[in-house]
Order: sequence, then structure tokens, then C-alpha cells
Amino acid sequence: MSAFDEQFQQSSLAVHRHERRGGGSLSTRLIRLHSPAHAVVDPPTRELVLGLMVDGHAGARWAWDGAKANVTPARRPGTLGLTPIGASGTFEVDSASTILIVSLPYPALAAQLEPDLRVPRDFGSLHDAYQDRPGTRALCRRLWRVAGRPGFARHETIDALSEAVLVSLADEAQVETVQGLSSQERRRVQARAERPDADVAALAEAAAMPVRSFRRRFQAAFGEPPHRWLAGRRIARARHLLQENRLSLSETALDLGFASQAHFTEAFRRAVGVTPGRFRRDIRG
Repeated sequence: MSAFDEQFQQSSLAVHRHERRGGGSLSTRLIRLHSPAHAVVDPPTRELVLGLMVDGHAGARWAWDGAKANVTPARRPGTLGLTPIGASGTFEVDSASTILIVSLPYPALAAQLEPDLRVPRDFGSLHDAYQDRPGTRALCRRLWRVAGRPGFARHETIDALSEAVLVSLADEAQVETVQGLSSQERRRVQARAERPDADVAALAEAAAMPVRSFRRRFQAAFGEPPHRWLAGRRIARARHLLQENRLSLSETALDLGFASQAHFTEAFRRAVGVTPGRFRRDIRG
């Protein structure tokens, strides 16, 4: 029995109706799980685990290492989720569903594919949400069918399909990394942006990349230049502080990181159309 099989057997999911398959020289494991609403805590694994919704329209939440990763109100059949390697987490489904769980032996597959193909360990933004990936989805379903066939030839096919799944994910992750920011980079950038002294250089440093590369990748990830995004966040926070009416205008400017109240007033007027003082008076009525 593989480590993944043992982990599943010891989890609360094992009591629900399920069918297990597997094979190949690399020991790819698959489980088709039919379950009502449930919640489960998964220990860390060195394998790459995918969850494919086969049937049902279940809302799903999952998190790992204490950070909320996803809330999907209506997870539809065909969407696919990916769990980070080496992360422990919790997983909840709020109604009956059928899920195909695919556990890929990541270390063995990556070693077999490299150096011809660079296989990332961190699949970046592919972790962010359940996504519709038709190519990977079709490969996972074919893996399930092949694993149920008799004969030794199926083991070679399982190995080949397992490699194809990993290559498909790696290609997608490479494209997303080049075009945008990974989920970890996004979180670091957004956390750094909360500080009053945040500027583009500081955000690039938080993302651990040169400013020029950061500007290009930020634009792809957020749909606007980083300086405009920062300005928008600062004005949104200014609105909030002015509505709370706890700070004077000069204190608000300082809290937001503006060099002076005059600088704050001009930036706010350009963005909103009125001065901060007028905005506050209008809010008071």
C-alpha cells in the first residue's frame, strides 16, 4: 500500500463510498470518491494531489498551512483543484459530490522528465482556485479509465499519462509565471502595499524581482500598472478613514504615506473630484 493509500485509509473520507485504482512503475494512485457534505484535514504529502469534480455542484473551501486558499460558491463538474506539495490543509465540501482524486508521484516524475523539461515544485497561481483546464481534465479521466483495465500494458500507459498530466500543469504554470505573478508573490505584494511607505520599488522587492520585470508581470496579473494600483488602494483607504472621522486631515495624510496634507488633498481631488474636507462634510450630511 502506498503512502497516499495509507493516508486516505486513515482519513474520515475512507468511510464514504469510493473506488481505488492505480498502477505504473511510478505508482500513480487514483480514488473516485462519492460522498455527502464533509470536511477533512490532510497531513503534508510529497505527492502532487489533484481533485476533479466529476458530478455535483458543491461549494468547496480548502486551505493549507493556515492560509485560506479558495472559496468557490458553485463548483461545477469539470473544474480541477491542485494542492501544494508538502502542505497540510483542510478541505470542505458542502453537499453531495463525486470527486476524482489523482495523486501523482511528483519526485519520481520530475526526476524522470528533467533536465529535458523544467518541472516547477511551486505551481504558483494554479493553486489559487478551482479552474477549468480541459486538457488536464481529459488526461485525468483517461488515467482513471486506463487504470481499470486488465493487463500489464496498462502500466506503461499509466506512466505515460501521468507524465502528460505533469507536463500539462508545468506548461500552464510556466506561462502564468511569465505573464503574471504567482499566488505567493501576489500575497507578498499585497501585504507590502498595506504599509504607508509602499512604492513600486518596495513592491518589486517584496516579489523578489527587478523593478522592470515586476512592472511587466504586475500589469499582466492585475490589469493595470503598479503605481496606478497603489494610488487606487491609497484613495480607497482615504475614503474609509474620512468616513470614520477619527483623524484630522493632516493625520490622515500622514497615515496614508503622503508627504504633506497639500499633496494628499490634490491627489484625492484628482481621483474623487472633491477635496478630502468637502468629501467628509458631504458624508456627515
